[in-house]
Amino acid sequence: MDLKEYMHNIIDINISNHIKIRSSNICNHNKLKETIRENAKKIRDITFKYWIKDKQLEHGNFVMNDENTNNKMIIDNNKHIINNVNNDKEISYSYQDTSITNSKDEEGLLYIDHLYTYLIRQLYILFCSLQVRKKKNNLEFDFTKIYKYTYNYKKLESHICYKYLKKYNINDDIIKNDIENFHFYAYHHNIKEPKKYCDMEEYYNNANYNICIYLPTKKEIDILFIIDQLYDYFYFLLYVPITTKEKDLIFFPFNIKNNLLVQHHFNIFIPYEYIYYTTHKKINNFILNYSNIVKNYVISNFLYKHNDTIFLIPLLAYNKFGCRIGSGRGYYDKTLSNTRKENNIIKQIKNIQVNENKITNNKDHDIQKLNHINLGTKKDTNNIKCSNKKLYIKDKTFNNKITIYTQNKQKKYLNEIKIGVSFDIFLYDIDFSEQTDVILDYMINENNIYHFIL
Repeated sequence: MDLKEYMHNIIDINISNHIKIRSSNICNHNKLKETIRENAKKIRDITFKYWIKDKQLEHGNFVMNDENTNNKMIIDNNKHIINNVNNDKEISYSYQDTSITNSKDEEGLLYIDHLYTYLIRQLYILFCSLQVRKKKNNLEFDFTKIYKYTYNYKKLESHICYKYLKKYNINDDIIKNDIENFHFYAYHHNIKEPKKYCDMEEYYNNANYNICIYLPTKKEIDILFIIDQLYDYFYFLLYVPITTKEKDLIFFPFNIKNNLLVQHHFNIFIPYEYIYYTTHKKINNFILNYSNIVKNYVISNFLYKHNDTIFLIPLLAYNKFGCRIGSGRGYYDKTLSNTRKENNIIKQIKNIQVNENKITNNKDHDIQKLNHINLGTKKDTNNIKCSNKKLYIKDKTFNNKITIYTQNKQKKYLNEIKIGVSFDIFLYDIDFSEQTDVILDYMINENNIYHFIL
């Protein structure tokens, strides 16, 4: 099947009427969400355990015994039918040719391998539809390839940590204490010949999205494994979430080719560089863009670029209205709700039309204040300029100076695209949405790509 035909199979679901109804009715679904959350956790614990072990699983109803589910849980793994929110027309799965079947030809393949294979294919299709810039190697994606899933975190010994720290240009004596006190990990990618940091310039020049992923635990969808397989096809500027001491969620730069990780709050992995800069360099207030993405130019081996943003958001469960259920702490809902408000303000600022020929000194002064960039503040408006003058930013990340400029006539306001990735078994046909919930733009499972239209 041609790629364009795959892209045409993205299922559009118009949820505008549902959002209007939700806005008019104040609902509290906390108890319902907690019930679904606990149910999804039990299903996850059982299914992940069996999927990783079993080479052949029947595609249909199957029964598992588990002490946490009253010794019996029936999981319906049949194809679901999703009803269109507007007209109740049935929308059946489009990828009939890619439905998961038992593999009898490939030895050593597990059911989980097939699941991840289809998630990789789906995200490739979606990235192509979003026009994520492809690499210049013209590598053709193989839709027949089956990917064997591996959990790629590796715990590092102390002497190996020193080697990783050298790659980060972190050689201070003060880090010796950290090596003694932290458990260090690394994500080992499948790239056979990692290139030098000069490639960061190539990615900076070509990437057209900032992509915020997450560092998964063993019980989450391994988005790193999926991104890893797509690394040969697209230019990625990656960021991962970190919960600060102030309980804010920020997105810190992440290099999938060279990383050193430690376990942080809630035993979630974060880049060691964050610990290094906050503890030893005393950088407590990072400069953030309106999407809470770190843009400090002092961070080594990193270049921030003003791009559209794709959020790949972790979840436990989801429904046909574009809503998700996470861990229950509300960090993503809170953060993305705030960034949406700031984004709307920025869009209004960018729509201001300035006639330089008729502007007075007082008005000019007001506009300069409006667009002033204070590098000491926590957030800014991404270097917005209402004039046509070029804005130059010198960056010392590389030996050669990188010159960045923006021009108002050519700038467009940026988008935030929110994507969930999960398995079909965690799709609940229940409306648990509330006004504070962030609505996903896309939802991917092994069978479909859903596009939620407001």
